[in-house]
Amino acid sequence: MKLITIVLVCILVVVVLWILTSRSERFGSVEPKCPKAQKESRRLWYEHVRLTRIYLVKYLDDLPDLEDATNVLMRNQEDIGSFIDSFVPGTGEAVTNLLKEHILGAVEILKDTKEGRNIEQAVAEWYVNADAISKALAPILGLPEDKIKEMMHYHLKTTLDEATYHLTGDYESEEKAYCAVVKHIIEMADYLVSNVPCSCNKR
Repeated sequence: MKLITIVLVCILVVVVLWILTSRSERFGSVEPKCPKAQKESRRLWYEHVRLTRIYLVKYLDDLPDLEDATNVLMRNQEDIGSFIDSFVPGTGEAVTNLLKEHILGAVEILKDTKEGRNIEQAVAEWYVNADAISKALAPILGLPEDKIKEMMHYHLKTTLDEATYHLTGDYESEEKAYCAVVKHIIEMADYLVSNVPCSCNKR
């Protein structure tokens, strides 16, 4: 158990350092108007994928403290919702609910996979939720819905890749997939606040 934890921490540290010194090439880079908003957006969305990975490994490998991992992950969704609410007050609760559905959808996919059931329906519903998140965020952040949707879909794809490689024991490919997850989420975090002026973020 301790060895697994140490290995996970080491991988996370290496990935974060690599992400912060590299740039994504898939969607192109953006320069947010407010560095403070960019920093907070990166922190929250990176936590989203980091905590998702911890949950994924704990669930698939039957490790202890799964409930704690779930609770921390859900709190992160609330934090993201509160962050969104700081731009347009009154919108955060709806976004938080959709983000929690996003997590619950991922859990259903993992459950079906682990128990040997067909995951097509669960995956399809997960993408429907991603579209709903995109539709909710677009008017709040002043961004095109199609672009957010494209980025959300890629987030789902890379996360599914990560889980698949872990389940099949292809740990080298899993590490590469997780790197792709993190690299993309940093890019998405930047894009989501690319139109946000500093005056909107009071944190």
